[in-house]
Amino acid sequence: MCILWVFWFFWCLMACLGVAWLSLCTLHRFQKNPTVISLERNYLDWNTTLSALSLCPLLKANQEEVHRVARFVFSGDLEKGVEFLNSLANWTYPNLGQIIANHEIEPSDYQDLLMSLRVNFSYILPNLPTIQELSLSMTEVGICYSLNSQMAFYGDPRFWMSNGWNLRKPVTLIHGNPLDVAELSVQVNDIKVSFNVYLHDSEEVVDGSSNSMFPVRLQEAMYLDTNVLSIYSTDATRKLSVQQRKCRFMDESNLETSPVYSYRLCQSECRMHLSLKLCGCIPYFYRNSGKYKVCGSTGMNCLNKYRDRLLKLREGNKREECDCFQNCNFVNVWTTRVLQGAW
Repeated sequence: MCILWVFWFFWCLMACLGVAWLSLCTLHRFQKNPTVISLERNYLDWNTTLSALSLCPLLKANQEEVHRVARFVFSGDLEKGVEFLNSLANWTYPNLGQIIANHEIEPSDYQDLLMSLRVNFSYILPNLPTIQELSLSMTEVGICYSLNSQMAFYGDPRFWMSNGWNLRKPVTLIHGNPLDVAELSVQVNDIKVSFNVYLHDSEEVVDGSSNSMFPVRLQEAMYLDTNVLSIYSTDATRKLSVQQRKCRFMDESNLETSPVYSYRLCQSECRMHLSLKLCGCIPYFYRNSGKYKVCGSTGMNCLNKYRDRLLKLREGNKREECDCFQNCNFVNVWTTRVLQGAW
């Protein structure tokens, strides 16, 4: 009788331990990896958003304005003033470089100064299916103009100067179902400046590490044929914590520089904090409420020494701890054909 009791006690104990172990495994999986990726089979939901297009002028400053400001500010040395202003305008990722000393202009004024020196240009958007204009934003590669972007508005220094932090009504993006239309297309015509073209998700931005870049010279035309792969999260995903789903929605920003979130914005903010750590200041092209010191010529030359580390956010095999999650909704864009020639 005693042996029988021990036998049943042992197996009941094993069963309880097994149930407890299985429950803990299920709970751990729910906490750490509760989501799944599946293929959308309902063709009625195959709506795809056209990628955003960002145009970043290669000429960073209007030379007439550069000479006007140089005559006013650097009255004793016009040549030095022109050199400094052009060096400042071109000091962007990944083109950090040495910059001459300057004591005439406060670093906190660099952003406003470069906005006044920017190159203005006209353009035509023929047959656009939605009402849109090119939206200005200040990025790590300089001032850019974006189309079909939800993010560009929040990168406009004029929005920063107004202390704006509220979300605006989303832009009506260009999108379509591949079963309804053969292709989605957009044209930007009659631009009288040379520029770099960047393709990216409409809920992403251009940053110093962006590599989908195509240079277009003056009086050149370029045709880009692209494919896109859309990944979106269902409404049920929002009920999970960020740590559970390992992604953030655009309106779930935890950034101090932007009311909206994207992976590259998070990387940019990480780069900003690394700049502060390495050289005690931040570059002029970040949103700054006055909390951090803006780099002057000494700080910019210091950052130039760490260019690779700042761009890659890595030192050797050690990654910087940025704590950046991917976007919950994003469109992966790649180019299948590039045609370029004289206009």
